[in-house]
Amino acid sequence: MKILIAFATGDGQTGRVAQRMADLISGAGHALVLANLMVGPQPDSGDFDFTLVAAPVRYGKHHRAALAFCTANREALFARPSAFVSVSLSAARSRPGARREVAKALSHFIKTTAWVPTRIFAVAGALLYTRYSPFLRRVMRFFARLADRETDASRDYEYTDWPSVDAFTRELLASLPLPAQKAPALSSALESALLAPAAPQRLPDAYQEAPRPPAIHS
Repeated sequence: MKILIAFATGDGQTGRVAQRMADLISGAGHALVLANLMVGPQPDSGDFDFTLVAAPVRYGKHHRAALAFCTANREALFARPSAFVSVSLSAARSRPGARREVAKALSHFIKTTAWVPTRIFAVAGALLYTRYSPFLRRVMRFFARLADRETDASRDYEYTDWPSVDAFTRELLASLPLPAQKAPALSSALESALLAPAAPQRLPDAYQEAPRPPAIHS
């Protein structure tokens, strides 16, 4: 089965999630393409049997590169099994308000792309203060303070639940057809023996043609 994992990433955490899932899927024997939607030519979902899209959330909306890809490939995505992975800080919190934020971002994604994935998985991201611009660092500290999260901008904080990522990936694998198994290769000696022309064989004496009786002349 040919599988596409297409992702957009803001500061790298969604890319790490996509890579983790790609390693598990390819390790199971499936042919897989991991595509960064922010770099190079865009893949065509129609060329694959299964597509998984991963995107981060910022300011309540998913990354525009993922929105554009899903919109452009909507018909192919609907025609085949698919999955969408949403990465956000809101997914790290269990409070009702945080769950509403996750649901609101997903609702915006579905309305914008007009695509409903077969499976949806929301997972927590990270606060990567050391990778933010000075302006974004101040903004993220403000939101982190509102959410009772860490505000020490001298270090990074990861909230991704990796066991949950692995569990979701294994569920996906269980739902997919098993990868095609290649026939074992013949050893060179066996292959030579099978392909070599057969030498003429002498029949045992018991199977030799019996001598003809002498002709009787009248």
